[in-house]
Amino acid sequence: MQGRTAAKTGQVRMNEAASTRIELCHLMDDLTILEPVQGLIYVGAGNGRAVSEQLDAWDVDNALLVEANPGYRDALQALANPFPDRAAVVALLGESESERDFYLVSNPHENSVIAPAVWQTIWPNLTSTGVVTLKEERLDQLLTQSAYKQIANTANWLIVDCFPPLPILRGARGLIAQCSVVKARCIFDDDLELVPDGHLTELNIELEQFGFRHVANSFSNHPALGEALFVRDWRASFSDKLDSTVRQLAEATQLAADRDATITRLRQERDHRDALLLRHQQELSEVSDALDEQSLLLAEREERIAEITKEKERSEEEAFNLTGQVDQLRNNQDEQSRFVAECKTEIDKLQKENSQRSESFSAQKSALESKVEQHQSRIAHLEKNATDRQVEITELRQTASLSTKLLAVREADLHDLQERYAEAQSVQEKQHQLLVRLGERLRVASRYFHQLRDCRDNSFPGAESALASEDHANNIETP
Repeated sequence: MQGRTAAKTGQVRMNEAASTRIELCHLMDDLTILEPVQGLIYVGAGNGRAVSEQLDAWDVDNALLVEANPGYRDALQALANPFPDRAAVVALLGESESERDFYLVSNPHENSVIAPAVWQTIWPNLTSTGVVTLKEERLDQLLTQSAYKQIANTANWLIVDCFPPLPILRGARGLIAQCSVVKARCIFDDDLELVPDGHLTELNIELEQFGFRHVANSFSNHPALGEALFVRDWRASFSDKLDSTVRQLAEATQLAADRDATITRLRQERDHRDALLLRHQQELSEVSDALDEQSLLLAEREERIAEITKEKERSEEEAFNLTGQVDQLRNNQDEQSRFVAECKTEIDKLQKENSQRSESFSAQKSALESKVEQHQSRIAHLEKNATDRQVEITELRQTASLSTKLLAVREADLHDLQERYAEAQSVQEKQHQLLVRLGERLRVASRYFHQLRDCRDNSFPGAESALASEDHANNIETP
């Protein structure tokens, strides 16, 4: 009795499942009228025959068929090749880019990354026929390839006919954002913890954030499994987008007001810096003029110092020549003095001899007297010459004293000019230091101006054009 009741219950559930599948098919047919299929991406296409029949029924050519089992590659290509807008690709989809084991089982429709042992409580006769290692990739990444750009830009229907569906949806969030209809296999019973990321409640949580509403279910040959249909609620989505747009507009308006205030402040700062720069330029021009005058005065003083130096050299040369002449006269005077001393000695000697021999040489007295007179006249002449030499020496000494005084005066003038030159050098050094400090301030102001300009360019791209216009206007007004 219990066996017949269980069989009857199972038959009822199978009849209900068949009925819901038929109802969901009709609902999707009606949905293609409300939301025409512009492009469809079918994940878990298998050999592609059922999918192709569905596409032909809906009169859809723009489609991408995705299957993970490499054994269906040729069959899928054969079905897609007659249609220029259809494409088929063998790829294992998920939310990461890693290698996964793909299990081939006795029921080809249940080939997946889930081991057959997981399904034993539901399908005890399901057995493994093989395992292949495939590299998992995201659907959004797959659609970036040039061969699938057309379907990526137009697709508005997404069907995930494999387990687990949630990782595939997470890897296709960019595509889901533009889709209107999503259908995926799932587990309806939350207490049946067979496959993670495969329950209906998890799909609801994932798709609700994109504005989708769960509208219908279709049960499979087991009442705990089936397919769920989600349709985007465009009214709620547009309401959220409108609120977001209003907020963005308010933020943009505030940002524009802040930018205008910043531009006004930057213009005022620029005008202030321009005035400050003009004043510094005027001060620099005045300092440059003063420096030119000091340079001219310094050049004149250097020429005067050169002339005085040459005069000093000539005076020193003349003094050296006069000193040589004085030394020569002194040597001549010393020779004459020695000659006079010798003459006196000889006279004394002769006088002694004369006194001694006065008696014996009386005859020679006159000769000796004449000789004495000659010697005396010679001595007188020599003394006169010595007096003349002395006068000349006195005059040369006076000339040398005058030259020495003149040299002292010129040295005093030279010392005064050297002091003035040192003062001029000190003034020039102070002016140079002032110019250096002024240059540093100008460089600091220039760096500050460029930093402000860079900050303005990075923070407010529109301010650059406004400032450029203002600069152009200033350049036109100021020749």
